[in-house]
Amino acid sequence: MSTLQSFEQWWKAPAQLVLLAFGLMNAGVPFSAVGPISWVVAMSLVIGKPIGVVGTTLIAELIGFRRSAGLDYRSLVTLGVAAGIGFTVALFFVSASNLPSPAFEQAKMGALFSFGAGFVAIAVGRALGLRPTP
Repeated sequence: MSTLQSFEQWWKAPAQLVLLAFGLMNAGVPFSAVGPISWVVAMSLVIGKPIGVVGTTLIAELIGFRRSAGLDYRSLVTLGVAAGIGFTVALFFVSASNLPSPAFEQAKMGALFSFGAGFVAIAVGRALGLRPTP
């Protein structure tokens, strides 16, 4: 392993923690702000993203594009769920929406909940029988 690769591997976990802290600090929302809008935002990310990824792939195939070798629809569904970790983009859209304050706080909590999409993606991948390739 080269020096640069060693440097990258060493800084991987600290960089991820700093990014997580950055996101949580910029969200600036109390955890008591959970409400119906929180769940709508979270579910739209976790359910809507896979629908968008698979749907767009189907449309692309219908007009003549091909999927990459080895990329089956089970993988696409799992990829779509993982894409539901829409924290920064979701926060941007929530900020641009001009919602009244309580709804705004609830929507920001929904964006924070999108972190759970990673765990959902792992569960979906396992349920669909996906395994890491050596």
